[in-house]
Amino acid sequence: MKFDRYTIGARLFPAMLASVPFFVLSHYYLTPKIGDFVAILNSYAWVGDVTITVAGIFLLMQASRWISKPFFEDRIFEKGKNFPTTYFLMFSNGYYSTEHTEVIHKKILSDFQINLFTHREEAEDEAGARQRIKEAISLVRNYVGDNGLVLQHNIEYGFARNLVGAAVIASVVSLANVVLFYFIEQNSVAFTISLVTFAIYIIYVLLGTKIMRYLGENYADVFLNEYLKQRTK
Repeated sequence: MKFDRYTIGARLFPAMLASVPFFVLSHYYLTPKIGDFVAILNSYAWVGDVTITVAGIFLLMQASRWISKPFFEDRIFEKGKNFPTTYFLMFSNGYYSTEHTEVIHKKILSDFQINLFTHREEAEDEAGARQRIKEAISLVRNYVGDNGLVLQHNIEYGFARNLVGAAVIASVVSLANVVLFYFIEQNSVAFTISLVTFAIYIIYVLLGTKIMRYLGENYADVFLNEYLKQRTK
């Protein structure tokens, strides 16, 4: 995995924020119970606290994406058919004026020879219009590239999306910790921390859809307007 700005900001940071309940579980329960085993692991150069932590964070990064993309992003944006970059270029959406939408359509035609649907054609075949825009946007994305402003908004959206997946995992572990430290291994400090983290994570999961849509629209707006600034080939 390449640790560029996007990977660090949009994937690593959400995983780190979601790692708190795992450290609570490790510090207050696992380490006291299996301390000797951990000491044995630490005696090996390739194992140890740092190695285990890094591996755990990496696994959490992957799991967060596995959850956030199919269960949140694909459902919110209909597997890419209803991304803001798509519906912003629909005349029926009304986010941009008809004139502004036509300017972007004409630039796409000039740059890629893709003729997007007119207002009338869109009304007659909305699915076809969306598909045509989706195909064009994939080319526009390569054309614009990751300039500073577009990349920053992409990182913000990716962070929010992956944090939703990470928060799902973290809320489950936090809830398990609440049960563990209240009924099985009574520990008031660990129980309180777990209760607070569960509340925080579950609130974010509940708000995640709105946050993703809001940041997705911010990204789309910046992306499309940055595209307009690009000189036509």
